[in-house]
Amino acid sequence: MKAPLQATYGGGITDAFVSVLNPAGRALVYSTYLGGSQNDIGTSIALDGSANAYVTGQTGSSNFPMANAVQGTMGGLNDAFVSEIKSSGSSLLFSTFLGGSLNEDTRPPTGAERGSDRRGRGGREYLRSGNNFID
Repeated sequence: MKAPLQATYGGGITDAFVSVLNPAGRALVYSTYLGGSQNDIGTSIALDGSANAYVTGQTGSSNFPMANAVQGTMGGLNDAFVSEIKSSGSSLLFSTFLGGSLNEDTRPPTGAERGSDRRGRGGREYLRSGNNFID
């Protein structure tokens, strides 16, 4: 990890992670875990014009890192999450659960774009499936 927002593994089987390279692709700007005590899976990432990273995924962690959340508590078994990390990797600008009383999944359909560059090419985000999404 380099300049991590979250330096240690949160727990469970998996944590999401974010690693950002400089524009030339030759140096690591930062690398960090993103997760809580249960299973956390990052499924898509995109950068905006300021190089802030937007990460989506699925979490089973009630203690997933939150900041300026629209939905600050888990709604069900697994919830989707959306997080925005400052371009330097120094802070979490926004992070929220998105989910209802059962299970939400943000994995894109097979063959779909999964990220984008800082010019916004690609970067489609999907809520692929959900049960009782935000009841």
